[in-house]
Amino acid sequence: EQLNNAEQALLAVAQLNKAPLLNNASSDLLKEEASTIARELYSRTQPALATNIEQGIVAIDLEKPAKSNFIGNQFNRDFIALKERSNITLQRFTDLVETQLSDAYKTSVNQRIISDVQITLPVADNELFKEGLLASLKKLQAQCRNCGLNYKLGETLADGGAHIEIAVADWDGQIVRYFRRGNITERAIGTLSSIPGAVLLATLGNLPNTRFCNQSYRGLVSSVDLFPQGIVNCQTPNEAGHSLDFQQSTQARASLPLLYALRKQASSQELELLYKNFQLTDLRTKAGNTSHGEQLAYEMSYGMVQSAPLHQLDVIQQLGDVLYGDSQSKAVIPISQFLVSDLKEGKRYLEFNKASSSIAIGGNYLRTQNDKATLRELLRYDTDNKGGALTSFRNIKNVKFLLTKTGQSYTKQQKLRDQWLIANLLIRGRRYSVVAFLGSLDADQDGLASKLTAQQVFTPIMAEIVDSLD
Repeated sequence: EQLNNAEQALLAVAQLNKAPLLNNASSDLLKEEASTIARELYSRTQPALATNIEQGIVAIDLEKPAKSNFIGNQFNRDFIALKERSNITLQRFTDLVETQLSDAYKTSVNQRIISDVQITLPVADNELFKEGLLASLKKLQAQCRNCGLNYKLGETLADGGAHIEIAVADWDGQIVRYFRRGNITERAIGTLSSIPGAVLLATLGNLPNTRFCNQSYRGLVSSVDLFPQGIVNCQTPNEAGHSLDFQQSTQARASLPLLYALRKQASSQELELLYKNFQLTDLRTKAGNTSHGEQLAYEMSYGMVQSAPLHQLDVIQQLGDVLYGDSQSKAVIPISQFLVSDLKEGKRYLEFNKASSSIAIGGNYLRTQNDKATLRELLRYDTDNKGGALTSFRNIKNVKFLLTKTGQSYTKQQKLRDQWLIANLLIRGRRYSVVAFLGSLDADQDGLASKLTAQQVFTPIMAEIVDSLD
């Protein structure tokens, strides 16, 4: 929305040629084509506009350096080079825009299309959020002397910085706050892995206090200290260590009871469908084998499920819609987009956010009010219960937390590698979904930290998110 007429024309022609972000190597050809199209479209009906665009295109110098300065509340933009402008101001958000455009082009087959695109991210507000976030992370870095933090927070990756991704989507699925540093690919999500299984078990009628047997299974370690190898007798669930309740099973880092419940209550087909509906990827695909269901149950109960931050953002968005809003929810999308297949007719064949999310929770799970009440209780534990990992969130003003869940993944040496958070919350009556990730590379065995807690990491991050949206 900050582009002038000439810049819009040039960007549109770049997209018409399936180059969503301008390539300086072909800038002269793009400028010539933009002038020609502008002349054809406007010379008869709006000659002044045609002249304005042509003159503006001539004046554009794609080689001129771009600047982005932020001083107080004044956001100064001195941009000419459009690609540099987006890279500097939006950082890695441009990857999301280019990905969505590329997907649209793939579905257009042989049509020659042009895209009218507007990002959902409020740039100036996001710049303020980014500065506040970096300041909070640097403060955490300075105060975190006893947590064994191995990576700098808020510094560049070249200086040994942690990989970070934080995104916030509003009720409509539009991304309204975004920060990313590094390349976060799919990786283990720790106890966030229990969410799909919890959705299925709640749908099957289990309550938060329903007890699951702590039965041993192929030498897996129990989460109960006195029974590291679990037990075999499931006829005495009320004796100490013989079982955990549903709520405890979703909190435990290594949960034999959750694995037992999934194996006993769900068929292999139901578990395969669960993976499909949550858009999860099998670590070792054995579809069709009788052991496939047990493999999927193990991955969910033992934190082995792999995912990426934006996928988790979509998961919590869809859960929020099912539990607190519209069950026919729309996908989380970073740009508003209209694709035009015929310039003369101006025919629009794809509108922003009309497609439903590929994550299919609504209509398939949590069909009764009791099912929904169970999952709400399970996903409020971290903030509402005395032993929860995020009780400090209660001190953040002007926000109501509807759903929260943290997850941690570890190196082979059992050092903390990643911290995850997903949340659904209300700020002054408006609902938002949040994902936050802070971690180190998969291959790094030193890990992010040895004693860094979820509360230490996410309280300042969440406070900045709320302050930015309040």
